[in-house]
Amino acid sequence: MVPSRTPSCRPCSPGGSRLSLALALGLGLVFAGAGCGSDSPSGPDDDSDPGADHGTVTALIGGMAWSAEEVTTTYFQDRINFVGDDDEWRISVQVRGFTGPGTYALHDSDPIVTIHLIRRDGTGVWGGVSSIGTGQVTITSASATRAVGTFSGVLPQSPGSHTAIDTVVVSNGVFDVPR
Repeated sequence: MVPSRTPSCRPCSPGGSRLSLALALGLGLVFAGAGCGSDSPSGPDDDSDPGADHGTVTALIGGMAWSAEEVTTTYFQDRINFVGDDDEWRISVQVRGFTGPGTYALHDSDPIVTIHLIRRDGTGVWGGVSSIGTGQVTITSASATRAVGTFSGVLPQSPGSHTAIDTVVVSNGVFDVPR
């Protein structure tokens, strides 16, 4: 578990309405994506196979090591989507329009790539989607049953977030999740 500590950041700067709209759309994908999926969902609440492999997600959040205690994935033929949770943080990553192994940048609009970081106590939300934020998701291997790769991003604060932290860096992200 990561010690409770504020991640490193850059000073606050005002955001525009385009940022608000893009982050609102991206967060909608985060919350919608976490609860929907295939006919065969996998994740911590899937009690059909208590010994099932739900995958791993790790990263540095503001330079501090983090590892998901629970991983939830959803399967769509053209999408890689996973959420990693612990008591303090939630990281959500999605590549919508996935076509195979490769590097997908946050600034791409096709496919749509999102990375979101959410403080579980409700005091902060940061995200990158399409033209907002910088970063990438690299999928090194993918099959009908598994996706493996890396992710990183410089994620701006979501408008309305209750924190003075403007930007959070998520780096060295690694995932190995079922599809």
